Amino acid sequence: MGDHLILAAGGIIERHTAEGLKIAVIYRTRYGGEWCLPKGKLKKGESPLEAAKREVKEETGCSVKVTDFAGSTSYFHDATPKVVLYWRMALAVECATEPTDREEVEKVEWLTPQEAIDRLKHDEEKEMVMQVLCSKAFLSRRGILRRIRGGLTRLFISRRWRRLASAITAYRVELGQRVSRCQETQAAYAWVGPAYGALCRAELALCDGDIDKGWKCFLAAQRMELFGLNPNEELQARVIVLREEAEKLSSWRKRAAYELLGSMSEGTPDVEKVYVAALLRDEHYSNQAYKDGLLRNHVARLVLILALLLSTLFALLWLEILPTPDVLEKAPPDYKEDLWMFLTVALFGLLGGTLSAMLKAPESTKSSRIPELTATTRITLLRLCMSAAAAIVIYVFLESDLSDPFLGSLEDIKPYTIFAVSFVAGFTERLVMRAVGHVAGK
Repeated sequence: MGDHLILAAGGIIERHTAEGLKIAVIYRTRYGGEWCLPKGKLKKGESPLEAAKREVKEETGCSVKVTDFAGSTSYFHDATPKVVLYWRMALAVECATEPTDREEVEKVEWLTPQEAIDRLKHDEEKEMVMQVLCSKAFLSRRGILRRIRGGLTRLFISRRWRRLASAITAYRVELGQRVSRCQETQAAYAWVGPAYGALCRAELALCDGDIDKGWKCFLAAQRMELFGLNPNEELQARVIVLREEAEKLSSWRKRAAYELLGSMSEGTPDVEKVYVAALLRDEHYSNQAYKDGLLRNHVARLVLILALLLSTLFALLWLEILPTPDVLEKAPPDYKEDLWMFLTVALFGLLGGTLSAMLKAPESTKSSRIPELTATTRITLLRLCMSAAAAIVIYVFLESDLSDPFLGSLEDIKPYTIFAVSFVAGFTERLVMRAVGHVAGK
């Protein structure tokens, strides 16, 4: 065994029965009695895959064929880190023999994935079985709000959800192949546990509908893979790619990435520096994605406000409440003209402010700082409130004697003209500022 890492291997053995899919779990007596998946340490000169098939044969008596890489668990054993690699396995033939390792294994039982999750002692093994075999069964036990959120995410942003799902699926296969091909020192496997842990968290975030968290965990898994690359070939290739990608980064990240990667044109790359450069790249793209999300949410809110405004105006028009010339001409004695006029003026002012905010929304993405974008969203919502107030101010100005030298009597102005002026007052603050300046000067 290596001085700095204990490496072991095992398997998730699958068998299809009339009751459905079942997997093998064993009861081991060596560590005080525990239910776990079949696994064991590597022998000298043995590859992880060879060790996994041998341990499964010894502890369950089953002959198997490997179908896929399942994942890994990692923990400390007497202050020494231990990594266990697992493969998915199918029965080559029905088990007809007893376990050969009776000193450790007392029982072998076939359980459904959910029964296995309830029976297994270690949480990491529970999570891996859940990820590999029964995500749906596990999700049924998660909170109802999280399930609803995940469903709504798949419904309304299905393209982004499918993109992350396909990326995770493809990368799980790539990662399994890399682990299977790794034939270096056992210490080279230390990255596997964190990488698969991050990938499992990406899958959980995907199921919960948290796309941003899913991408961050997915990218973290890819970065951990850097520690398992061949320094002279594979890692050097990553350095070349990162150096080209650094051209697209923001100014300070670009300078930092070049400084980290600049000295690696010759010799063996420093994996720690490559990792930091990859982190800078991923943070840049994560920030860009977050800013795009802020813009999408901002525009979505404005579209919703616009739809509500138009619906309200059409409803007032259909109910013959909107103070149009026809309504005013045949209005009953109890018709509150001033009330409905103030309300309509405010609605048109808000309509103008909403359209103005929608036109200016793409310009807000030119900012390179997320706090500024967040502040812009809050300021826009405040601006919408001010647009309604501005329209009312203009209407009051038109109603007052101060407007007589310029516009004459308000009775000569048609209601539609008032609505148009209210829209302009909400769309731009210049009209209000000029009116206020006129009043202040007078």
